[in-house]
Amino acid sequence: MKFTKITISLLAGLLPWGGKNEGCIPTPETPAPTDAPTAAPSVTSAPSQSSSPIAAPVTLSPTPNCSISGYACLQNSDFGEVDDNTWNMDLQLETLNPDITKDAYITARDKLTSLISSNNLNNPGGEDTSGWTYAEFCESNGAGYPSKLDDIYICGRDAVIDGHGKILGRAGPSRVWSNGLPSAGSMEFDIDDITWLINNGTWETVILHEMAHVLGIGTVWRSNNDVQRIRRGRNISYLYEGPIATNVWQNDWECAGAPPVEADGGGGTAGGHWDDECMDNELMTGYLNGGQANPLSKLTAATLDDLGYSIDYSSSTIDNTYDGSNTSCCNGRRNLRQLNNGKPPLSAKGKANAMAYGKSVLESRKLPTGKQRVKNGLKYVGDKIVTVYYEEYGYIYDVEVTSHEKLL
Repeated sequence: MKFTKITISLLAGLLPWGGKNEGCIPTPETPAPTDAPTAAPSVTSAPSQSSSPIAAPVTLSPTPNCSISGYACLQNSDFGEVDDNTWNMDLQLETLNPDITKDAYITARDKLTSLISSNNLNNPGGEDTSGWTYAEFCESNGAGYPSKLDDIYICGRDAVIDGHGKILGRAGPSRVWSNGLPSAGSMEFDIDDITWLINNGTWETVILHEMAHVLGIGTVWRSNNDVQRIRRGRNISYLYEGPIATNVWQNDWECAGAPPVEADGGGGTAGGHWDDECMDNELMTGYLNGGQANPLSKLTAATLDDLGYSIDYSSSTIDNTYDGSNTSCCNGRRNLRQLNNGKPPLSAKGKANAMAYGKSVLESRKLPTGKQRVKNGLKYVGDKIVTVYYEEYGYIYDVEVTSHEKLL
């Protein structure tokens, strides 16, 4: 498998750190992925409005047939049930400390199921998941997928990776529907870093941010032709071109041109987050602002609309106090060499570390010989893209690693 692209974004602000990296430069190393947990267009398109029913808030119940020593295995109480009238998310967790970790997943799920009413697919009765045996989280430990998928399955788990600091975790879609929207995905965090994220008040925001990536924000943008890469001499800009979010940018927020996508990343490339210089503390910038709110704006809701979801714009998940007045309406024409506001780029050693780990993850999830990539209308993409979370000097970076193959 050839790896040709890396996206680096700064995900979190400088926060107090007590891990092994304090005061030192990381040395490149490749932690092995675990198989199981151990101890600028002018547009007139308007956002869609949906009055479809939304999923009820989730409660978690023990997962049957899960016998991982020391771990609690949980899933939503209506796991596997099909409701053609709502957009549903089946959620499974494998966690050492459910009392401190599970609420962030529950909150993120409730926010997204309140926001999304449909993925606009005609799949009454759900889709059969038999034969999904490609090193996808939660399955190898007896938990298993729902027998019928409706509309997305996400597994979140604690894992042993590399101790405090450096690799914090990873996430990404593992399957997509025929329209390109993710149908399954996973989120994994190093057990030695979760407490730090919780203590700094960033755990809940990180979970929502990464769950949104699993749903396709940033990860599916390019496949959906929503991002344009522009070179002006030595400078590179990225502009978002999805018509619905661009309509919000231009007509609701009264900003010119197209929404700018982050172009920072040191020696790497970018294109998976809103530009932080323009949108500051918005949830889906590449920089999580510790100690302050990171709202999900109407612009982020609209990019989900562009991807193909039906969005309820009256949902309380959208923070309508965040609008054009919170942005500088800038055009994203910035040099890749230096992150704005003094935010340091990820070092070459840190990038090598994250890239090596991402490559090892994709290799471990490679489609086995003889297995079908497309089964029952669902395409396996677990070996094509992964987002790696990497800590350096108390900052957290989002490093997107993809194979040379297109996602769709």
